[in-house]
Amino acid sequence: MKKYVILVLAGIMAINISACGTGNNGSSEAYVESTAVATTQTVKAPETTLELLNKVWGSYSDDEKFPVAGGDMSEENNNMEGPGKYNTDDAEAIETNFGVPVALVPKIDEASSMMHMMNANTFTCGAFKVKDEKDATEIMSETYDNLVARQWICGSPDRLYIYTYEKYVVVVFGAKELVEVFNNRMLNCYPDAGIGGEVTFGIE
Repeated sequence: MKKYVILVLAGIMAINISACGTGNNGSSEAYVESTAVATTQTVKAPETTLELLNKVWGSYSDDEKFPVAGGDMSEENNNMEGPGKYNTDDAEAIETNFGVPVALVPKIDEASSMMHMMNANTFTCGAFKVKDEKDATEIMSETYDNLVARQWICGSPDRLYIYTYEKYVVVVFGAKELVEVFNNRMLNCYPDAGIGGEVTFGIE
């Protein structure tokens, strides 16, 4: 009789252990699923401006893409198929091409760009990583003011956006259709990016 009771108790314990195991697995799976959802909503910040622009350009559909040249004129940085690194040693070129005031260029750690091959006013984009994140707002604001006040050669672009995102400042201007595609792609790739300034130069 004693052996029979022990066997019954052992059987009950085995059932309880099995049930607990099933309960834990269920909780674990639910946790993994919720974690996966949270992860998909969290965008990892890029480590470089080139990584940032490559992600945005890579999200374009074939129909949205246009003849693009990236980087500066050096053989090392020039890219005829997408974004490229841009040397920040020439502060005057940075201001001429992207509107960042010469005095603020020393606050930039590194940069990348992409432009329309035929006409910079059709589409120009520059991405800048600042050395100190607290300087991003100043660079964004001064660049915006500089571009809005510019006397454009060969006509002004239609649309301008400037974004701040962690240690990054991104400026884009050009034809309305091309700039709006970039704006949508930029915000899809980096939902936390903030539009620090926007302006329409031409008539809608």
